[in-house]
Amino acid sequence: MKNIELIELYDKIIYTAIETILAYSIIIALIHPISLELAIILILPMLYLGIKKIGNLKSKSTIIKILSVIYGIVSGYILIVCIISGFLENATINVAYKNISINSLLILSFLLLSIFVYKRNQYEKIDL
Repeated sequence: MKNIELIELYDKIIYTAIETILAYSIIIALIHPISLELAIILILPMLYLGIKKIGNLKSKSTIIKILSVIYGIVSGYILIVCIISGFLENATINVAYKNISINSLLILSFLLLSIFVYKRNQYEKIDL
């Protein structure tokens, strides 16, 4: 019973992170023209929703682990780009802080997605 409650909690966190990423992407699309990076940011969370429909548990588990790693890499990549672009613009840390503060929801959402997609996958295997 405890695993089912944890899976439901993880699902809520995962869906909230996906909704945050989608809302952030829509807001950014209104500010800037849509680019390839924005399309990738929109597609990545949606892959998880599609993968949940796979019936084979072993294939599903492997793909979810790969997605979890990709989400973590994307989170780190966005953080690094924010820091580097801040130093390239003005060579000050203030611009880097500004970039990180603007993109903090996106960074946090991908990080939470990475952690909780992996944890949910582990508890789902235990429950079955």
